[in-house]
Amino acid sequence: MLKRVVTKCWRSVVLKRLNDTGGGGIFSFVCRDSSTGASISTIYALSSGPNSFTGEDSVEFQVHGGPAVIESLMSALSKLKLKPAEPGEFTKRAFYNGKLDLTEIEGLADLIHAETEQQRKQALLQADGSLSKLYNSWKKKLSTSLANIEAYIDFGEDDNIEQNVLEKCNETIRTLVADISQHLADGRRGEILRTGVRTVIIGQPNVGKSSLLNYLACRNAAIVTPIAGTTRDIVELSTNISGYPVILADTAGLVTVTEDIVEKEGIKRARSYATTADFIILMIDVSNFLSSEKSFGDYLHHYVDQLEISDLIKEKRGNFIIIVNKIDLVKCDDYKVINDLREYGAIPISCDKEDGFTDLCGNPSRENPTISQARHRIHLKTCIDYLNNYLGVVNNYEYDMVIAAQQIRFAMRELGKITGHVSSEEILDIIFKNFCIGCLHDLNWPSASTEDTKPRKFVLQKTKMRRKELLQ
Repeated sequence: MLKRVVTKCWRSVVLKRLNDTGGGGIFSFVCRDSSTGASISTIYALSSGPNSFTGEDSVEFQVHGGPAVIESLMSALSKLKLKPAEPGEFTKRAFYNGKLDLTEIEGLADLIHAETEQQRKQALLQADGSLSKLYNSWKKKLSTSLANIEAYIDFGEDDNIEQNVLEKCNETIRTLVADISQHLADGRRGEILRTGVRTVIIGQPNVGKSSLLNYLACRNAAIVTPIAGTTRDIVELSTNISGYPVILADTAGLVTVTEDIVEKEGIKRARSYATTADFIILMIDVSNFLSSEKSFGDYLHHYVDQLEISDLIKEKRGNFIIIVNKIDLVKCDDYKVINDLREYGAIPISCDKEDGFTDLCGNPSRENPTISQARHRIHLKTCIDYLNNYLGVVNNYEYDMVIAAQQIRFAMRELGKITGHVSSEEILDIIFKNFCIGCLHDLNWPSASTEDTKPRKFVLQKTKMRRKELLQ
C-alpha cells in the first residue's frame, strides 16, 4: 500500500527506491508538484512491519519549508483515499498489534507531558516496560499455579500429579499476596510524582516560612517583613525541586490565641490545607529553641503541642521534615546544638545566608517501578481480594477446588486489565506443555468455562467421564 501511495504521488524512481530498501531506511528524492511543476527536496523514512512503531508498514516524510509546504503534502495525500490519523491512533495501532501494552502507553504519555527530571525518569522506566515485566511475572506465576490446580482437578485421581502440588500453589499465592501488598504500600509515590507533591510549610509566625517559599521558588512570590503575621492566606505555587514537581504552599503562622478575625481565618485555612497535603515542612526558629534552654527533643514536643498539630504529625507519619531556620545565629563552635538538631533529623538552614539548602534539596534516586496510575491501584487491590478469597477457600476443610481455581482466574484477569492482556487460552497451553498426560486430542471435548463456577463443575465432570470412556 505504501509503495502504491508514494508512486502515485511522485515519480516512478521512488517506487524503485522503495523496492530496493528491503527492511527500510532513510532516503532522499526530489518531489515535483504535477500541477505547478515546482520541485521540493524531500526525505522519507521507511519502516517495514512488524519492526515499526505500530507494527505495520509506515513511511515518514520530512520536507523543507513552512506550513504551506506541509499543507500541500497533506492535500496530495488526502486525494489518495488517506485520512488524517485520530489523536493517539498510531499508539492505539501499536497496542492492537502487540507492540505496546497499556502500562507502556501510559508511560509514553507521561514521558510526553513530563516537566521535571524525576517525572521523565519515572515515565521512561514505565515506557520501557518496568511495570509490564513486574505485572507479567506475577501473572505468569498465577498462570502456572492455575495450570497445576486445573491439572489436579482433571487428572489428580490417576496419580499423575504430585500430591504436594496444591501446597506449592498455596505457598506461591501467599508470596504473591505479600509482594503485591508491599507494592501497594508505596505511599502513592508514583502517582504523586506524576501530579506533583503537595507540600505545605507550617510553623509559628515569623519563623521564615515565606522566605523558604521564595528561595525554593527562585522568586519573590510571598511578602516578607519583620512583622509577625504578614502572611494571612495560602500562597500556593508550582516549582521544581531537584527534578521533583512540587506544589508548594506558604501558610499563616499558627497561634492558638488571637482576636484578629482575618488571622483566625488564615489559621483555619492553614490547618485545613495541611490535612490534605502530601508532605509537611515544619519550621522552627532556632532563636526560640535556644532561649527555651531545653533539649531539642523536649522543645520539639512542646512546640508541636503548642501549635496543636500532634494528631496531624501522627497522621502524616514520615511524610514531614523539620527545618530549623536562622542557623546563622548559632556560634560556629557550638557543635552540641547542631548535633542535638541532627539527632532528631532536623535540617538546619539559614534563609538569610542561603546556607544548608543542599541537605534540604537532595536528589534521592529510586529505580524500582512504582504505581503511577490510580486504576493500577484499584486492579491490584481487587487482585489481592481474589487471592485472599482463594486462600480462604483452600483453608476450609471441605473446600471446592473449582471455586478456588476461579478465584485465581479472576485475580489473573485483574492483572491483565492493567496491561491490557486478558486471555484464558494460556492456561490450557501451560497444562499440556508442562504435564505429559497422554496424546489424545478431541476437538469435541468441552472447553473450561472462565465465567462462572456452575458450568465449570459440569464441564469438569463431563470431561472426566469422556476421558474414562476413551481409556476403556
